[in-house]
Amino acid sequence: MRFSTVTAALASLAACVVAAPVELDARGLYPLPTDDPFYQIPTTIRSASNGQVLKSRQINTAYDVLSQSTWQVQYKTTGALGEADATVATLFTPKIPSSPPKIMLLMAPVDSANPNCEVSYGTRDPTSGPAGYDAATVGVDILAALSNGWYVAMPDHEGSKAAFISGVTEALAGLDGLRALLNFRQVLPDSTGYKAIIHGYSGGGHASAWATQFAQTYGKGLNIIAGCYGGVPVDLLATVQKLNKSFFASFAISALAGMSNAYPELKQWLVPRLYPNGTAAYQAAKTDNTCDVAAAQPFVDVYSYIKGGEAAISEPIPAKYFNQGKLGQPLSTNVGSISGVLPVPVFQYHSASDEIVPYPPVPGYVADQCSRGAHIQFSTTAVSEHLTAFIEYVGDTFIFMKNAFDGNFGGTDKACSTVQTIVAPIFSPAYIAAIGPEAYAKVLSLQGSTVQGMKINPSARA
Repeated sequence: MRFSTVTAALASLAACVVAAPVELDARGLYPLPTDDPFYQIPTTIRSASNGQVLKSRQINTAYDVLSQSTWQVQYKTTGALGEADATVATLFTPKIPSSPPKIMLLMAPVDSANPNCEVSYGTRDPTSGPAGYDAATVGVDILAALSNGWYVAMPDHEGSKAAFISGVTEALAGLDGLRALLNFRQVLPDSTGYKAIIHGYSGGGHASAWATQFAQTYGKGLNIIAGCYGGVPVDLLATVQKLNKSFFASFAISALAGMSNAYPELKQWLVPRLYPNGTAAYQAAKTDNTCDVAAAQPFVDVYSYIKGGEAAISEPIPAKYFNQGKLGQPLSTNVGSISGVLPVPVFQYHSASDEIVPYPPVPGYVADQCSRGAHIQFSTTAVSEHLTAFIEYVGDTFIFMKNAFDGNFGGTDKACSTVQTIVAPIFSPAYIAAIGPEAYAKVLSLQGSTVQGMKINPSARA
């Protein structure tokens, strides 16, 4: 072996320090991220490059039937204010990998401002999965991707601070999660000719849309060819308004806590303005390890927790962060500026009767994007709950991603299109073929179940 080859091998090994195995605790569970040394950020973080793997460990998951190798890596990323940060991604190698590699950057929905509720912990320890989503959206997506021969990178896109619904944080941590996969040879031995698609739903759809906005700036050099997401909170203030006093009001509390985790200025504004019950709810959003966000404070008036009530949200500091949190806006940050226009083709979908994420801002957002040169295939269904819409659209999302990987986006004669028809209805042969038998079995197991207060009641549609 040549000296240069040996040197390269040693450098590769040094860049990937394998963490010692973590034993189960007295409860028979893995330690929480706040107690697990794997999640602790090294003091040398500032000298690392974005996407550099800092630690790694091989794990077992419920999806290993289709994964020949599953690892977790801690990697370097950047926080919303440009600060050095590190977070964790779960990486899957399909049993029969596509060649050249096809990669799904999966932005999983995690609606919590608590670092113990990240998806990496729930994937490793499904008995206490994050925010109850693991068995629903995450499991179906992972199995469907692996059955198609795609690599999966699933980052904790909230970063180490659990900055829930902070779009900039989600974008940077997500894109660096893709870099981490490309840097980690144990999962992806050769990335030559790879293509990547960003995919997610709900809170994960929000993270996906933000990552797509940053794909050609912060994500420069990454071969991201498309985005595919649904149930996206386009306007955070409109989302908080819809959630307030509803069964899902706690999501609004988590949003305020998550945004304040990302931005100290917002935290300094918010904390002194909370009444005692608001302080208790705010702290619970950051520390309740049950991760059952919806059950925490159903039907509460979130504004009653804040001195000044609803009017306080219009004050300059909160208004600043709600305004910059709108998708599609030009934005200057410490890590660069974006136009807000999606730089790659996107398939986006949303139920017109979504009970959690408001639908009215979405068509306007799509129309604005299209007028500015974006290429969006937008699909909507008239009657479907939030989580059910994900299940019903799984077939269409994977058909779009397959076509995108093959260079066939459809609708190339016009920049945008809007339809109200699901191409591959649930239970149809096209639906099953798109996601594979293992993911379809997962879908069937979810029928009639309730996740975070959301019912899954899909029905076949022509």
